[in-house]
Amino acid sequence: MPTYKQSEPKPVYFVEPGTYKVEIVNAMEKLSKAGNPMIKLICRVEIGEGAKGPEVHEHLTFTEKAGWKIDQVREACGFAVIPGEDIDVQPEHFIGKTATVVLGEEEGADAGHRFNTLERWVSPKSSAPAPKAKPAKETDDIPF
Repeated sequence: MPTYKQSEPKPVYFVEPGTYKVEIVNAMEKLSKAGNPMIKLICRVEIGEGAKGPEVHEHLTFTEKAGWKIDQVREACGFAVIPGEDIDVQPEHFIGKTATVVLGEEEGADAGHRFNTLERWVSPKSSAPAPKAKPAKETDDIPF
């Protein structure tokens, strides 16, 4: 009789676009293609019941034009964002932080392969857009 070694459960590599919680599992300093300082964040999407979701990446580039993105991520992670304040941002500040994000999707190079993109970070001060309610089914069975 043939035998085989059972494998570990395969992780989920794609979830439907929407609002999810993520945990930042790693962060590292890098240089952007243009040579600017950057922090790469590696985030694991939480899909519930202990199942690991896809990994999504965020790149925080430290330029004047990209400051808004750093503010968005820091605020979503629970850091105070005070306009005009100079702060020292280190990769380790982000590791272990959780936040709410909106995920999108893109088609991969392989036909039919989709992957998630990180569209935006949601501030704890605001609420993510609520899903649209389905219209109530019309019926004559009114209980009164």
